[in-house]
Amino acid sequence: MFARRSSSACRAPARNSCNDSADGTKFSEQTGKISYVDGDKPYAVGRNIRKSGDLLIGKKAVQERQQNVQDRRSSEVFSEALTGRERKGRASQHGTNLQLPSFCRRLYVHNLGQGHMIEVPASFVRTHEMQFQDAVELQGIHQESPVRTVTCHWVRSGDQQLRLYFKGGWRNFAKENGLIKGQELQFSLTSKSFFVVRVVCGTSN
Repeated sequence: MFARRSSSACRAPARNSCNDSADGTKFSEQTGKISYVDGDKPYAVGRNIRKSGDLLIGKKAVQERQQNVQDRRSSEVFSEALTGRERKGRASQHGTNLQLPSFCRRLYVHNLGQGHMIEVPASFVRTHEMQFQDAVELQGIHQESPVRTVTCHWVRSGDQQLRLYFKGGWRNFAKENGLIKGQELQFSLTSKSFFVVRVVCGTSN
């Protein structure tokens, strides 16, 4: 009697179902799937891709995908930086800045008190297209001063030109900020309809 041969002895060697290439790209013949190993992290490229010349194509696709992710992250960081700067824009401009559009006015008795107002230079109105302005916001003479709304008053002069005055709310603004005759004020336009007011000559209380 011959000894019965084990079935395991007749088995052919298991076929390697995953072939590695020198560049770190792996091809699985069972799944037809190509993956690219970067360090310890595998990246799947796709299924049913022929092994021949498509290994490099698959690797290139992974690299392009990674580059797109990096570009998107860089773009998000840059956008966030811009957003942060925009948030701080108004606050950083709430100081005297000669680079901002501005005009100066010296205060006289007729600028203070009941029913009085202060004129905006006609050249400033034309340059910054304030012809249709109904109201503006004024931030007081100190960093912590509140913002007040002042209405615009239009008067047609003898030469038929429209002249702009800050009127409604100006008296209360002047009183709240302790404005007095002889002071010279600088009105800096930091955004549309928003002025920062600072005393550039005279006493600021």
